[in-house]
Amino acid sequence: MRDSVGVKEYLRVHGVDNVIDLSYEELKQEYEKTIRENISYYYSLFDTENHDSEFLESILNTKKRDVIDVLKQVQTIDEVYEVLYEFLHVYSPTDLVAFMAELKMPVSYTKLQKIIAIVYARVQDEILDSLKSDLENLPSQERETLIAHYEKMKNDITYLTKLHTKYQSPETLDYLRLTAETKLNIMQEFLSKDLETEYKPFYDNTKEKRTLVAKILEISGIYSKSELLDMKIADLQVTYDEIMQQVLQREREQKLMRRYIEIFEDSAGITEEEFKSHCNEMQAKLSQDTVGEIISHFTTLNHFIANKINNVLSGKSMNKQMSPSALMGDT
Repeated sequence: MRDSVGVKEYLRVHGVDNVIDLSYEELKQEYEKTIRENISYYYSLFDTENHDSEFLESILNTKKRDVIDVLKQVQTIDEVYEVLYEFLHVYSPTDLVAFMAELKMPVSYTKLQKIIAIVYARVQDEILDSLKSDLENLPSQERETLIAHYEKMKNDITYLTKLHTKYQSPETLDYLRLTAETKLNIMQEFLSKDLETEYKPFYDNTKEKRTLVAKILEISGIYSKSELLDMKIADLQVTYDEIMQQVLQREREQKLMRRYIEIFEDSAGITEEEFKSHCNEMQAKLSQDTVGEIISHFTTLNHFIANKINNVLSGKSMNKQMSPSALMGDT
């Protein structure tokens, strides 16, 4: 938090009374509350879900009867594409299928559904590309976050088209840009710990986060990609470091396990004391699970060596929680 004098002045300007009497904790809580309210206000300036009545009126002038009259004139597949492209800016694919079901079209019903899906995808891509172009001068954090929001609304072509129309005004875009810059500055200065949450689509697409997610997925199947994307970059780094430490430890144990297997396989030429020494060393350096793997290996291939190892460990590990028989999986 900034110096208390600056904070008190900020709160006073934004309508908070009796700032002089507030304790440090009260001042901090009131400050964060006011900042968040301002963030919400700035974000609401981008929300234009309330369709302008003039825009809606122009859209709704295209009545079902008019659509059917136009569709009746369609003779070729090319004309089908052209008409669908026009009307899919107004009607949903389901509506158009219902309209066309009443008519005899130059294509089958099944093919018509596929054509509508193709044309509708084109309409969605075009309007989203237009919005991306409209917002190119916004801070990248806000631009990518807004575009991700619009992509979730790609089935509402009417809304997105209206939004694109609104963004044709240079004054509107300048206002939005300044608003986005103000919001970002507030976030960076006062709520930096919340940046990744507020601008999640932007941070999800950063090279640092994508690299960490890819590395974790490559070395572990514990987390799904969506679970990893929900983590912050700092948490991902900690998770990666922990998993890598486990992987490296496992690699070291596997290397030692192979070494001890080779030693015991060639144990015919060593003394009993040397054999015991190797067993005790193995038990000290390896986890119980890895020791169990070695015993299981010899239980399958050379039961005599497995028994020798168990005999040594039973003599040295009488007070341990896991007995040699447990290591062998006996009950």
